Amino acid sequence: MQGKLGLIGGVVAVLWAAPAGAQVTVGTDVAVNSRYMFWGLTLSNRPVVQPDVWLSVAGFTGGAWANVELTKDGGGSDLTSGGSRAGVTEVDYWLEYGRTVATADVKVGVILWSYPKSNTGVLGPCVPDCGIPNNGPDINSTEVYGAVTFSQLPLSPNFTVYYDVDLYKGLFGWVSLSHSVPVATRSLNLGALMGVSAAMTNTSADQIPLYTKNGITHFDFSAAVPFTLGSISVNPNAHFQVNVVEDTKFTSATEANGKTVFTIGATLSWSRDLGTAKPE
Repeated sequence: MQGKLGLIGGVVAVLWAAPAGAQVTVGTDVAVNSRYMFWGLTLSNRPVVQPDVWLSVAGFTGGAWANVELTKDGGGSDLTSGGSRAGVTEVDYWLEYGRTVATADVKVGVILWSYPKSNTGVLGPCVPDCGIPNNGPDINSTEVYGAVTFSQLPLSPNFTVYYDVDLYKGLFGWVSLSHSVPVATRSLNLGALMGVSAAMTNTSADQIPLYTKNGITHFDFSAAVPFTLGSISVNPNAHFQVNVVEDTKFTSATEANGKTVFTIGATLSWSRDLGTAKPE
């Protein structure tokens, strides 16, 4: 609770201190995906809805994101984060600052992951072998992150890294490339990503492992064809993931050696400029 209040307080402080004339923008996104993938890990192999809402001013953006399981775990190969229940299984709160430095787009931020007590699903392929909490408030955690994108270079290389300051006390990041190909009146956006885990394997008393091995975790190849419907941006997409480490191969309740994962989804986005911040 203190973490949530701290992030909310941070957003309020940013808005209060926003310089006069700073543009204020509010937005929301709703993603519908065939499964919930998190850093290469399958947290649900059933359809999910993932909404978020955000507010941006003077380079700062803060918001909240949620995962909503549409069905409960029905047994067999089903793997869901809610387990015996459907509904909201995760709510994350985040605040970041972004700006352009020379030819690079840079952002830094903090995010709080939070999970309801009523969750009964398994979050993490090492459970129950780890013998540690695997869902609910016991695994709430906070991470700081940074990202650099060189959008003016060919393939727009991106470098992103997260560091967990609570439970995992390790680094996870990725290197990604993207390219847009004109197709008739639209664009086909292609992407390739390599995930890397470092120092995420510690299982001492105050640490929980997110991955059982360090190194390359997975490769993700994506394609999207965005378009607009009035004021709504629509981004249908598909992801083909090649799993490298054992953790990413845990793709269902009955599959612990899945070599690939295919996911489809679509994201609807809307935003609106609210004008400029008023002088005090």
